[in-house]
Amino acid sequence: MPGSDKPLLIRIFNNTSQTDQKLRPTFFYIPGTAFIAFERAFSDFQCAHIATVSHSQVIAINHRLAPEYTCPTAVQDVYRILRYLLEPQNRTQLKIDMHELAIGGYSSGGTVATLVAVAASKEGIRFKKQILMSPLTDLSRSLRSHRKEEAKDNVIPEVFTTRFLNLYFGKNAEQVSDTKELKRRKDSPWASPLYMKIPPYMPAADITNELFERFRSDGEAYAKKLATYGVLAFKQSIEHKERHGYWWHDLKSIEGVGKKLRFLFGKQSIPRPLTNIKSSNDYGGPLRQDKKFVKLRGLISPQF
Repeated sequence: MPGSDKPLLIRIFNNTSQTDQKLRPTFFYIPGTAFIAFERAFSDFQCAHIATVSHSQVIAINHRLAPEYTCPTAVQDVYRILRYLLEPQNRTQLKIDMHELAIGGYSSGGTVATLVAVAASKEGIRFKKQILMSPLTDLSRSLRSHRKEEAKDNVIPEVFTTRFLNLYFGKNAEQVSDTKELKRRKDSPWASPLYMKIPPYMPAADITNELFERFRSDGEAYAKKLATYGVLAFKQSIEHKERHGYWWHDLKSIEGVGKKLRFLFGKQSIPRPLTNIKSSNDYGGPLRQDKKFVKLRGLISPQF
């Protein structure tokens, strides 16, 4: 991308023909990197699967990493790439539908995604929704509401969280942060979404956390903050005894994001009335249509 001192990687996933000239609903996805580690294998699989299930285009955006590039480089990189992709010539080439946009990310990618959504809202870019998986929203690590459950997460220990946040803020990995440093992490522009002012037209948010995971407090606190600003926020704490790494292996969670996007972009099947219903027991038994049984009374279940 022009103007960058280092190539920044984007990956585009869609299941439509290259000759198809229709505009494509587009989901911008920021992978979780802990701000310090590049990965591709997991996010390639996740994005490809989401694109297939959602019938939409997924664009994965990477950013430069700490400790060489500290806060707020990650947010600046992703926002600059987003604006570049949405320039008229580029969005036409990629067939991006400007009326069907969503943004999201996992872990630190969720942090970046929601901060980019704030910046975009201020400049008139309208996302229909943020889809955030286990976002880290308080980079001062001062939330305590679910510390007991979070302590059971052995995938992302707190000591590792301390190290990567220290590196992201330009400190020694082992440094113990004092009160002044923690306040800086709350107050710095483009650092902690939980402490930012929410602008008008902020997109609705779908926030998912597992039961025993490191950033559960962050997700729930951010959902409450959005609600105080009148932003619709759906918070789902999945009652599975999963840790932070669920997004790496849980196919149902990945499919769930695809289904949410499919519904958001109007790609789901429309329920239609049943005709010639035959049932036993006045709808008490199974419904039949053309030798097919369905569970809903009077409707065929949408096929997601």
